[in-house]
Amino acid sequence: MIINVDYYPIIDEEYRRYLNMNSDMKDYWLLEQTLYTGMGRRDLIKTLPIPIMGKALDLGSGYGAMAIDMAFSMPIQVYSTDFEEDKVEVAKVIAEQVDRRVNYLKPGEIFFKKANIYELDFEDNTFDFVISRFLFQHLKDPAKAFSEIYRVLKPGGIVCTIDVDESFAFSYPETPAYEALYAAFKKMQEMNGGDRQIGRKLPTMLRENNFVDIYTQVDMQSGYEYTATGDIAHRFIRERFLAARNEIVEKSIMSADEFDQWIEKFNEEVELWQFTASGQVVAFARKMN
Repeated sequence: MIINVDYYPIIDEEYRRYLNMNSDMKDYWLLEQTLYTGMGRRDLIKTLPIPIMGKALDLGSGYGAMAIDMAFSMPIQVYSTDFEEDKVEVAKVIAEQVDRRVNYLKPGEIFFKKANIYELDFEDNTFDFVISRFLFQHLKDPAKAFSEIYRVLKPGGIVCTIDVDESFAFSYPETPAYEALYAAFKKMQEMNGGDRQIGRKLPTMLRENNFVDIYTQVDMQSGYEYTATGDIAHRFIRERFLAARNEIVEKSIMSADEFDQWIEKFNEEVELWQFTASGQVVAFARKMN
């Protein structure tokens, strides 16, 4: 049930205000990207099967965008969790600012908590709904994470996992600098135990961890657009690569000089028409009654 009061513009204003006041923050690019991807996130919220006054858990919530949107649009309790304390604190600050602006009249409740996906500090059978977005691609032991999700879900509760699969991302014409930097980024994630092909594996993992009624879809976006200098999508990708620079160099995937040369070339990969497509796998499943 979605409440017909649109708090989303106020939420976006507070995210933008925080960005403007903290331009030197860690993972600035991620918070900025969060602001510009709200439409897809909010379209998803309309479809989520959460009962009125139900309890929902957002795992790997990052800066809290999904959880905040849910609490300000649905009469539910939302628990926003992330492993990184600094992200939890930022999410809490933004939610408090929005709360003040709407005179604490949001339909739902929201709680923030630092949490380890492998050892969730919640009782068995606590939640009606659990969601994770772009979390499982980073996990070394996704089976253990699914086991914990199963434990904290109530019988009959629903889990929704959303994640990437590189087979649904491509472009033409290809650009050499992007391909080189993406390959380095992918290698870094693999060395950390992550998986850029996790999307295709989610349904099987859910079944292997006793979930039933598994439903999947692939959400695709595509376009044929002119990439101009200063294009926001191009800038987001550049900033994401730059955020990974030190780790890529430390892991000897690229030398510092090699990385910097590719970034310089990537900056020049503009002023061209390009077809791009990207997709994410969405998997719903239910805990047995």
